Amino acid sequence: MQGKNIDNPLLQKWRVSTVSRAVLEKHVESFNQLINVIIEIAMDIFLCGDVIFSAKCLGIFYVLAHVGKWFEGLTFLWILTWIVFIWPRFYLEKKTDVDRVIGLVVLQINTYTALVQSKIPILQNLAGAPQPVPQEPQQSNRRKAH
Repeated sequence: MQGKNIDNPLLQKWRVSTVSRAVLEKHVESFNQLINVIIEIAMDIFLCGDVIFSAKCLGIFYVLAHVGKWFEGLTFLWILTWIVFIWPRFYLEKKTDVDRVIGLVVLQINTYTALVQSKIPILQNLAGAPQPVPQEPQQSNRRKAH
């Protein structure tokens, strides 16, 4: 075996001679466009170009920071594995129950979101919602105790 040259079929498949300049320029251009979009979104978030979008991202960053404190890397990988491999099967088997529960959760989230937005006037101004008309304080018919 020592003097013989054994032909390896995998070696031929994995051998890459060169990458053409046109292919490389196409990938560099795509990567450049991706970086520019990410920078544009980051500037919009951090410079508050759109206040509502920046507030949403701030809330997402806050939640992710707190959730990140709860999990270590291996725990996160275990949860990710569960979501990727077990969740689809579970959803197929219990689709009606899962859809019903998700519908209830979405309804509750929408209810509480509307409640919070109705209590914070600046969110109504930014969202373009009509301002509620302030009502006159109601007079009390009770007599004052002497």
